[in-house]
Amino acid sequence: MTMNTTNKQKHVILLLLFTIIQGYPGLAVYTGTKFYVEGFSQTLRQEVCKFGIRVTCIQPGDVAVEDREKTHPDPQSKDLDTAYQAGKLLDPTDIANAVLYALSQPENVAINEVLVQNREFPL
Repeated sequence: MTMNTTNKQKHVILLLLFTIIQGYPGLAVYTGTKFYVEGFSQTLRQEVCKFGIRVTCIQPGDVAVEDREKTHPDPQSKDLDTAYQAGKLLDPTDIANAVLYALSQPENVAINEVLVQNREFPL
């Protein structure tokens, strides 16, 4: 495998919801996929660091997005509905700023994981 050795920054950003920190009935595939991506990112980070590539996993909390009810249709999401109505969900710009923060670090600094949540509505 050969890698291009230009001065361009090499960085992989993975967005991964952190709201699932344990398994829940009915969410086996979603939870399993989340844990897979976490393990994948850790292993990928170790494999590509010798090529100067950084891997950052950004884990946003609940973000105010259009069609929110389609992503959280279950009746257990009442806390999320309350937070949404109170304006306590993250703005998409908050997540973009976290990505920019990871990308803006000096070459010798690796931001491996970033957990982003609303201070007033911790999960």
